[in-house]
Amino acid sequence: MQILRNNFFTEIQYDIALKLITFFWKKETYLIARSDVRLELHSFNRLLETIDGENLLIVIKNEFCTISPEMQTWINQNVTSLFEKLAIRKIAIIPPTDYIADLSVKQTINEAKEILKNKITIRVFDTEQTARRWLRP
Repeated sequence: MQILRNNFFTEIQYDIALKLITFFWKKETYLIARSDVRLELHSFNRLLETIDGENLLIVIKNEFCTISPEMQTWINQNVTSLFEKLAIRKIAIIPPTDYIADLSVKQTINEAKEILKNKITIRVFDTEQTARRWLRP
């Protein structure tokens, strides 16, 4: 497992053997400004373009800011659309435990599923262990 990026809000890891990219939103993200969410996601996009990953695990299980409808649209236009251009096949997501944040994340996921139309499989899991098991080749 190689750590590709690690800062106050996120950590991105890559397992070359499994072609697995793991994007952790750290517990400090409850402090994050919307503009910083965009910056983090732009950085993630640039990194994704340089990695030969097929599977993506997004871990948001800690407190997380609520994603506004405008931000949900922005994420799906600027991040989700990139997944299709890359070789991503499966995406597993561990949503936040906060009800409102969880709801906004799941709305974003539902919109992403609509955009990707079965080209990429997206599933939500309660635990990282079950998500990783599903992502294994």
